[in-house]
Amino acid sequence: MSIADQFFDTNVLLYLLSTEEAKADKAEEIVAQHGQISGEL
Repeated sequence: MSIADQFFDTNVLLYLLSTEEAKADKAEEIVAQHGQISGEL
């Protein structure tokens, strides 16, 4: 799968701020893989 094919929901960005360590860690892992944010501009 190419980077252009990897999308993640904007909620992942909010999980970066989560007080739940497991969610925050997973979100950090997803964002570190780059990709594009889904949603309309």
